[in-house]
Order: sequence, then structure tokens, then C-alpha cells
Amino acid sequence: MKQNATHIPVRPRSFAELLDLSLHVMVRHLAALTWICLIFVGPFLAFDLYLCHTVIAAESLGEGGTVFLILPQLVFLQAPLATSAVTLYMGRVMFLQQTNPRTIVSELWRVSGTLILIHGISRLALVGTGVALAGCLSSAPDAYFGFLSIMTFFVAIVRGLRPFVNELVLLERCTLRSRANSENSTVSHRNRSLHASNSGTIAWRSFISIPAAILLLHIVNSSGSYVMSQMVGRQIANPYILAIWMSLCFWFVAVIFSIVRFLNYLDIRIRNEGWDVQLLVLTASQTPKLGVRA
Repeated sequence: MKQNATHIPVRPRSFAELLDLSLHVMVRHLAALTWICLIFVGPFLAFDLYLCHTVIAAESLGEGGTVFLILPQLVFLQAPLATSAVTLYMGRVMFLQQTNPRTIVSELWRVSGTLILIHGISRLALVGTGVALAGCLSSAPDAYFGFLSIMTFFVAIVRGLRPFVNELVLLERCTLRSRANSENSTVSHRNRSLHASNSGTIAWRSFISIPAAILLLHIVNSSGSYVMSQMVGRQIANPYILAIWMSLCFWFVAVIFSIVRFLNYLDIRIRNEGWDVQLLVLTASQTPKLGVRA
């Protein structure tokens, strides 16, 4: 790893700067992030739409109207798993490493069990998906969807206080349990050290991300809906098209904020560990010195 050469200038930033930088990073790596999203995020999007097809069908008949409450909760629960490839890609390009689909798949496969245990089970991504499936198949889905909302609220608090699991597992290669003859730290131990003096900053940034994400979602949805209505000459009211469009909007925002979280992780390491100073020292130590002849 080229630890003294970084793609993104390493320095402390405010949260507003991180939001702005995330958009620049998204544009700069749009092509690569697009294929990553097609391969890794696309299956989640398609599965969620298929899962909710009965609710969408009921809405097309004028019954119910819960699909746009279910989809964002599913996206929120599944986002850390689905965007893990985005985090891995950003970590590699940060240090100017070569990145290709085979490398990303092999790295994800290596830690897939850890990610599934943390996000799928402990943080309820797979459990929430099962509850949503049961609700969509049930003749009385309100109880299931209410339970899904409680789960989403609980996970939001947990992730707000401990948001950097993907970065710790994928980039720092932390493990769930300590292993003999291993230099890698555990996720819980690394979480404690990373949050020791920055818990307030991390929590504030995590929870302020919610209104920022809602605002971005509104901007993307409004702009896209206006363009589509102008193209077809009327307001689109088909619930299937609306569900597909809103899913795209939800996942677009999720990808953006996975980049925000990655940049926030870098910023916290800079503030907590003086990472920018470490990189400067590495750069200086590897710079050839000019000899002086007498």
C-alpha cells in the first residue's frame, strides 16, 4: 500500500466540507461506482421491488399506500451490506491501489461472514428483510410493518453511535474475535479506541446526516420527477414506475452517504491519531536527500 501517496488530500475537515467532498468524489469516480452499484447494489434493489410487489399491486388498485414507507426502511437496513463494495473501492483508490472487479469480489468474499454476522444478524438487515417479506405475504401486514419501523429506529441509534464497521472490517481487517498470532485488532476493541475522544462528534455527525440525506433525497426526487414529467408530457402516476424511481433515489442517497461515512472515518482518524502527520513523516522519510559535495 502506498501509504505516503493519497488520492484525497488528508487534512481535518468540517462535516459540511465532507458532504461537499463526497459529491466531488462521486463525480470523479462515477464510471467505477456505477458498475460497482450495478453488480452489488442492483440485486438488493431488484429483490426489494420483488418483495414489495404485492403492496405495489394493492396500491395500484387504490388500496394501502405503505410501499414508500417500507422501501426506505429496507434500504436503510441493507445499505451497509450493499455498499460494502463502495467502501472497499474507496479505501483502495484512496491509496492509489489498482482496483478491478476480481479484487473487490475476492476481498469481500474473505470478510463476507463477518459482515453478514454484524450487519445481517446483529444489525438486523436480514432479519428486517424477513419481517418485511412476512408483512408483504400477510393478510394483515400492519403489525409486521410496525415491528419493522421499531427495528429501523433501533438500528439507527446503534449505527449512529458505531458507524464505521465497514471501514474497520474491510480496510483495517479487524476481526470479531481475537486470534492467536494475529496483529489485527477486534472490531469492538478498535471501535472503543476510535470513539474514545470523539464519541460526541461521531454521534452528532451521524444524526445530522439524517436531515441531510432527506434533503438530498427530496432534491434528487423532485428534479428527476420534473424531468420525467416534462419528457412524457404529464405527471407520472403509475405505482410500479414510481416504486422503481423511488428505489433508485433511495439507493443513490445511500451510496452518497456511504462515501460521506468513509470520509468521516478518515477525518476521525486524523483528529484522533494524527494520521495526516504520520503520512507527512512517511513522505519525508522516503524523499531522496540531495548530497552536497565539498
